Amino acid sequence: MRQKNICELCGSRFDAARQLVNGVFRYRRTGILGLERNTQGAVPVALVLQQLDINIGHNAIYAPSYDLVPNAGIDLCPCEVDFLMILSHTYPRKAEVILGECKDKGGTIDANDVGNLRRVADLLPANRFETYIVFAKLAPFTPEEAALAKTLNGPYQQRVILPAGQNHRFLTGC
Repeated sequence: MRQKNICELCGSRFDAARQLVNGVFRYRRTGILGLERNTQGAVPVALVLQQLDINIGHNAIYAPSYDLVPNAGIDLCPCEVDFLMILSHTYPRKAEVILGECKDKGGTIDANDVGNLRRVADLLPANRFETYIVFAKLAPFTPEEAALAKTLNGPYQQRVILPAGQNHRFLTGC
C-alpha cells in the first residue's frame, strides 16, 4: 500500500497512512460508491427518499428494498418494492403508505412493475391505510410508462405519483 493514493472515482490525492491509525479501520468497496456498474437502483432510490423526506417526511419510517413474499392464502406473487415509506397519524386519520419503484437511466416501468404494486397496494386495508404509489426514474417517462401508471388511478382513487421533471408531471388527479 502506498502512503499517497489517488481516488479511482474522482482523481483526488489523499494520504492513506493517516487513516490507518492502529489498524482500527477496515475498507471495502460499497455497492453505491464502488467502481462496479451494478448499483442495483440505489441512486434513484436514495434521491427519491431524500425528496420525500424534504417534502413530506416528518416522523416517517423509510425502508428501502423489500422482497415481499405472501403468506399462505394471499393472492400475490413474490415481488419486490424499491422502497416503502410510512407516515403514521393519530386516530381518526389513516396512516399513509407510499410504495415505490425506481429505475436507473435506461430502465423502463413495465406492466409487471405496475401489476405488482397494484396487488400490494390493494391488499392494504383501505379502512386503515391511505396508499400511494410512486414511480421514479433517472430519465424522462415515456408516454407508454405514464399511461401504464395512470391505470392505477380510479375515478375515486388518486394514488399514483410521478415526480415532476422534464416531460412528465404528477399523475394524481388525471
